[in-house]
Amino acid sequence: MRSSQLFGKTSKTEGTDYQSPSHRLLTQAGFIRESTAGRYYLLPLGLKVHDKIIGVVRKHMDAASAQEVVMPVLHPLELWQETNRTTTTGFELMRIKDRRDAEFALGGTAEEMAVDLVRKFNISYKDLPFNIYQFSMKFRDEMRGSARPKFIVGAEKKAAPPAPAETKEMPATTTEATPAPEGGAAPAPEGKAP
Repeated sequence: MRSSQLFGKTSKTEGTDYQSPSHRLLTQAGFIRESTAGRYYLLPLGLKVHDKIIGVVRKHMDAASAQEVVMPVLHPLELWQETNRTTTTGFELMRIKDRRDAEFALGGTAEEMAVDLVRKFNISYKDLPFNIYQFSMKFRDEMRGSARPKFIVGAEKKAAPPAPAETKEMPATTTEATPAPEGGAAPAPEGKAP
């Protein structure tokens, strides 16, 4: 597709008052557009970048034998109350009620949901270790300045550790899938030459 046909045009004037250079440049280049403070539209170019990043992360997670799941965005508030994290997360939970008056939080992080998912299964030590991950919108109402997004897309990996007797035999799958740091090679897993 020609750039002249892209939805979301470049602009030299849009976002000139933004504090963050990346915020200003992404806006001016036509990757994103702000809806209201901290909430953004991903325009076609921004969505292409978003999808490529998810593809790279997914490739490395899959190489580490992690399995992708999708968790609900609406978290039952009682899960957050169970872990006593309704006010201790470092960000305000965005809460809503459904028509039955059941309380939910818009997902700011997924630990509670992952634990709830895992405990729904009768897992034995023979099923360990396992790794699950997801990509999802994270909804946060943080008090840290106007440049902080109210929602972000995040990848979260949750791992169940192996049974204690099997710990020594566990392969370093996460290390093997770790991407190389900028300007250097990834560290080689123990016992393997780079």
